[in-house]
Amino acid sequence: MKEKFKNLSAPVGIVLSIVAVILFTGLLLGLGFVLGKIPGLNEQNDYLLQAIAEFIILIVFLIITLVIGYTRIFTENVAGWLRSLYTGGFFVVYCLFSLIAQIYLCGMSKVGNVRPALEIIFYIVAIFLVGLVEELVFRGVIFNLLLNSFPKTRKGITGAIVLGGVLFGLMHFVNILSGVNLQVR
Repeated sequence: MKEKFKNLSAPVGIVLSIVAVILFTGLLLGLGFVLGKIPGLNEQNDYLLQAIAEFIILIVFLIITLVIGYTRIFTENVAGWLRSLYTGGFFVVYCLFSLIAQIYLCGMSKVGNVRPALEIIFYIVAIFLVGLVEELVFRGVIFNLLLNSFPKTRKGITGAIVLGGVLFGLMHFVNILSGVNLQVR
């Protein structure tokens, strides 16, 4: 089965990519709905529910990655990945420093509107998982499906990148369904 995904025709790759986006979006919406209906869990922090949903989607797409034989995405270009992690590490340290400073300053204020530590931890975990899952789904699965569907020419690679970006952008229209206010204030 893994060999079937190495040389796909362009229409098949595009259809499979769209199916992956629909699966991702359906899981995201469906898990949010189901988890919100579970007694006891629905009174919990929204970030906890988000983290649980993202973790389940992560497991599903890791299984999909194994089944279709795209595990090379975890070992491909490790040196570049480590170099970008090192470069991004400075930004991460700065953000963590800023977060700790803001929490400290809020704790020192007279108002003291600091959220509980567990809620802050759930927030950080949820935000981390959102990025990790989107990278796995869109750069790992969908982009590689498209890359294997188009010729290995400049136009083919550009087409895979553009179509992957369009699918990524379209997936974010789900935010409109979730009640995100689009008005500029």
